[in-house]
Amino acid sequence: MILRHREHIFDAIKTCLLDQEFKGEQKLNYNTLYDKVNDKIKESRIEGKGISPRDFSSELKLLVEEGKIQRTEDEDSKRKIKPVYFSLTQNAKAEHRLGILGINPEQERLRRIYQLIFSYSAISPIRNISQKQMDKIKTDLERESWVHTNGTNFTEIVYRPKLPTNYFRIITREFSGVGPKGETKAFHYCKLWSFSKEEIINIKANVDRRRRNPQNSIITSFANTLSQLKEQEVDKAFDTLKENHLIMPIQDFFFNTTRFIIADETLQDLIDEIWSIHWLELDVLKNKMNYFDPPNGEEKQWLKQIYGENEAMKIIADADRHRRFLEPNKKQIESVQKNIKYISNQIYSRIAYIDAKYQTKIHEYDFPSDLIFVLGGFLQRRKIE
Repeated sequence: MILRHREHIFDAIKTCLLDQEFKGEQKLNYNTLYDKVNDKIKESRIEGKGISPRDFSSELKLLVEEGKIQRTEDEDSKRKIKPVYFSLTQNAKAEHRLGILGINPEQERLRRIYQLIFSYSAISPIRNISQKQMDKIKTDLERESWVHTNGTNFTEIVYRPKLPTNYFRIITREFSGVGPKGETKAFHYCKLWSFSKEEIINIKANVDRRRRNPQNSIITSFANTLSQLKEQEVDKAFDTLKENHLIMPIQDFFFNTTRFIIADETLQDLIDEIWSIHWLELDVLKNKMNYFDPPNGEEKQWLKQIYGENEAMKIIADADRHRRFLEPNKKQIESVQKNIKYISNQIYSRIAYIDAKYQTKIHEYDFPSDLIFVLGGFLQRRKIE
């Protein structure tokens, strides 16, 4: 089907199923749903033409396969051929509440903005903070961990806020016995799990400025797949996420401005875990590309999703040249294979951990899972059921 034609049919099916649920009517069987959808299509077209049963069946089948529509047999029926009813899945209802249940470009762009916001909450860069800033907030912090590397002058201390809202960490790296007087030198860094509208709006411009070094683009996944963001559409995304209790505003601890965090701390933890796995997946793919095989179709799409079309193709071409001119010895190959196996084991171990900790919790958030399960590696194929 032509995309525009399919869009009309899907919108009509969606509207009919939402109306049925809102009115509390019984589930719709194939014939009833077809009649209602056909009437909707006729109303929306100037020429008054409906749709063929073939196009309707084709779209309905596709929506079931995509997990948008649920097909349910009435097992209690005494009929020889059990009646079949159709309804929207829970995931589709969540997409509707977020304004992304559809196949038009505007809805797809909004979905990408949501993905950008969720990913940025996990992978926003670590920022330097001054000693003066650290002195100002230190009484509001408590130590979370302390690690000293034996045989060195290096110590790392991680602080967390005493505040009920747990949205940042301060990392202090100390080097003892340095300088002419043997004093201790400290460097402070802040890892934020908060974000602002301005940061999201400016992500695209920041990525474009770093285009010469594609390795940096990974911290802003999805930005390369979007044209420059507008304030109005980012406002809409933030407002909708707030209305659905997925994000919440906070008063920034450092700059006394309004920022936002993921409303549920466990959900933020889950997002962090997922992205830690994505980085491992990317390491495996880069090793594979540089030493063994070019990316397959799925892996190419994965790279394009992260880096954008142009940068992804450049990375693939660089890997092709590396493989072509590289003449690794047996020891090098074995070392790379060993590294891939080690990383892959880490991936599966982390996935098992996520399954055990979050497999029931994920259903409580009631939002489309592809907003956080977003890349095409191991984890995408092993989503929490």
